[in-house]
Amino acid sequence: MDYLNLTQTLVDSFNALADEVQSLTDRKTVLEHKLRYAHEQVSHPQLLSHLWRPRPRLRVVPPSMMISFSSRSRSAHAAGQD
Repeated sequence: MDYLNLTQTLVDSFNALADEVQSLTDRKTVLEHKLRYAHEQVSHPQLLSHLWRPRPRLRVVPPSMMISFSSRSRSAHAAGQD
């Protein structure tokens, strides 16, 4: 191989390496910002308090205990409670 081809290969490889380093540096910056934001959220728990409130538990009613609106209105009508 001649030196011109070797030099061009070296330049191309160096440019590819420089692009990869720039890409990794950009990703590092984004991750640092995300980490800083997460740290601020944890440092100020009142900002997250709405996420930690316990939700009310729903009672499960068995199907045999359920009353539909249509059957309820018929039974009220039959009993003369219109």
